Amino acid sequence: MNLLFGLSPLLAVSLGALLLMLAEAFGKALLSDPVWLHFAWIPTMEPVRRHPRFKEVMTEMNLVAYWRATRWPEHCRPLGERDFECF
Repeated sequence: MNLLFGLSPLLAVSLGALLLMLAEAFGKALLSDPVWLHFAWIPTMEPVRRHPRFKEVMTEMNLVAYWRATRWPEHCRPLGERDFECF
């Protein structure tokens, strides 16, 4: 049975673990120096933007409140009054 993008289960789990590590590391970098946010919007970072940790970091940085008050970035959008997604 294929789990992720038609990959074998072992490879899918490995890629999932790698994505988690990348999202966590990127989140720490953003919280320590917001200049890293510039890199969040490049096309290859889409899997990181879709990761739940990315949403947590955007919320911790108070960017979600800012976006709601001004405008949303190209790769994020609101989902009702309390949720959002980035893609």
